[in-house]
Amino acid sequence: MPDSSKDRTADDILRDLNQFIQGEPRDVDSLSDEEVSQALAKEGINTEEGFKAVSEMLADALAESELVQASQLRKAKLAAQNQRPQLTIPSIKQIKEFLGLQPQTVAAGYFNKLESCEEEDLESFMEDLYDLGIREFLEEDNASSS
Repeated sequence: MPDSSKDRTADDILRDLNQFIQGEPRDVDSLSDEEVSQALAKEGINTEEGFKAVSEMLADALAESELVQASQLRKAKLAAQNQRPQLTIPSIKQIKEFLGLQPQTVAAGYFNKLESCEEEDLESFMEDLYDLGIREFLEEDNASSS
């Protein structure tokens, strides 16, 4: 502490008062885990609540991150689906003609699927027909009709 009181500022006085009240700072880096736990318990600090709160915050942040990723993936899939070419829906007659040109086992499977197909499954059924080559069949059929 300076001897001359006229050279002291309010900052000096507050710093000296703080040091007098708190004493010398402890070197917490040199304390063992047990000593830290005892010091916290002595001060009435419950670390379990803090750890639980931090764990919940981390879990919430992770969940939020996963939601954002899922949302972005959903938007990307929707955009990809919107860019997919629209399927021309053939008539039942055209479907039967097309399936009549397929091997008997393939045709039988698709006829059974068509008969038992729910409305929700029609898009999947049509995609299967397009994979099988109905687009080319329809183009040829339309060209011959013109």
